[in-house]
Amino acid sequence: MPTGDVDLTNGDYRIYTTGVRKLVRALEGAGVEAQDIKEVMSAAGEIVARRATWLAPKRTGRLANNMRVSKAKTRASIAVGGARVPYARYVYFGRYNEAKGGLYQTPNPFIYEALNATRGQVFAKIEDGVADILRKYDLD
Repeated sequence: MPTGDVDLTNGDYRIYTTGVRKLVRALEGAGVEAQDIKEVMSAAGEIVARRATWLAPKRTGRLANNMRVSKAKTRASIAVGGARVPYARYVYFGRYNEAKGGLYQTPNPFIYEALNATRGQVFAKIEDGVADILRKYDLD
């Protein structure tokens, strides 16, 4: 388990933060509604999604306009792809085909790049959101 505040892992595109679950439990224990916490995490995810939309390749625009941000108490997840954009995984992760001599579509990890570019804004949004929750519930 990572020991620092943030562990960015490039290989599988994860960010690990310590203390988020503990913070959420403390807020819920103080009477904060789960929906308020989810809104903060969703707002942080929207920052990354907006940048990822800007960074995504735009041949038709479907890929860039297909990003969805989840609402959860301890994380923000961005999903892209689906029935209308089944090629999203190949754009993001690239394609490997031995018959064609190996990698024949270069990966374009635009969501990770967006996260890396907006990390400071994301943490500031979470910090501001938690401060707003504390004020709303008169906990500050």
